Amino acid sequence: MIDDFAAIVMKNYSAGYRGKPILQGVNFQAELGQVIAVLGAGKTTLFRSIMQLLPKHAGQVQILGRTMERMSDQRWARSQIGYVPLT
Repeated sequence: MIDDFAAIVMKNYSAGYRGKPILQGVNFQAELGQVIAVLGAGKTTLFRSIMQLLPKHAGQVQILGRTMERMSDQRWARSQIGYVPLT
């Protein structure tokens, strides 16, 4: 069951690059303080999607109960979620 008030929630989410789908129909939830290991293909796409660095094809991402489309830059900063890519 997906809890709308978890730290991060993805509902029926799809995203990819140049029209090629990488994530399709993803349902994902992470609670505050929970440690998650993401294995397999699509890890970078998943994290880039959560951080709004990749346009979505379908679905919704919520952080702290708010949809990403409605989060201000200040609220995003207060969410204390960061992304550090490997180079």
